[in-house]
Amino acid sequence: MSNTDIFIEKEPLHVTEPAMLIRINELFRDDMSASELYDATRGCWKVSLNRANNVEYALSIYKGIVREVYLVTAWHEADPTAHEKNKGRFQFIGHIAEDAVRDKYKHKSVKHYFQKGNSNPVMYINC
Repeated sequence: MSNTDIFIEKEPLHVTEPAMLIRINELFRDDMSASELYDATRGCWKVSLNRANNVEYALSIYKGIVREVYLVTAWHEADPTAHEKNKGRFQFIGHIAEDAVRDKYKHKSVKHYFQKGNSNPVMYINC
């Protein structure tokens, strides 16, 4: 159990804004800096750019719990010269969301959105 798990609300959350849930289970560490968490979340994802352009917020998810909320301002193609797996993948540009939105989602459970066996790390909600 991580240090922050004692503060987490386990009650399921209903996401009402156009959002993308981004699971960073493989990348998350309890001691991540805010910058590292942002970079892990904005990452290099296989997304539908048409749908992604409708996303207002990106929710960083670890083990079904929202760890941070970002306001998405743009999407751009990931640099394929940095790593060959980046080809055809996209990253968002954004910043930490306003307090009202963060307070609504941060440390809340979104586990119910992911069905057992669903391995896709990104999920669109209301897009």
